[in-house]
Amino acid sequence: MIIIVLWYVGSGLSPNVFDIILYILLIANSLIISTAFHIAVLALGIRTMEIDHSIMIFRDVLNLGRLPVDIYKQPLKSILTFMVPVAIMVTIPSQAFMGMISITGVVVSFIIAMTLIYLAFRFWDYSLKFYSSASS
Repeated sequence: MIIIVLWYVGSGLSPNVFDIILYILLIANSLIISTAFHIAVLALGIRTMEIDHSIMIFRDVLNLGRLPVDIYKQPLKSILTFMVPVAIMVTIPSQAFMGMISITGVVVSFIIAMTLIYLAFRFWDYSLKFYSSASS
């Protein structure tokens, strides 16, 4: 259903084939960033045995991405772009679909995603060293 809605609304924007391919790649990039955060939260759960609040905070911050990040003033805009890359997950794919992003922004987006997934797996490996099961 969402694909049909996306096609209907997107066809009014008249994207070219390159914009559509870039949009799909950046959506996959967004999923990698989201996966990295979820892995980091799970690793934090191994360390602290408490993950409910941290994932809810992530989801609340992600809801800030419902609006374009460009409307926020500078401290919050930088935080949403670099510390919690909501802008990279939500705004950049939309800008690519409309043909409003530079290739530099796309490359930086992929570099940030690969760095975050690498750091998340490193944190996961580090947290597993402290794991103890409930039965032992």
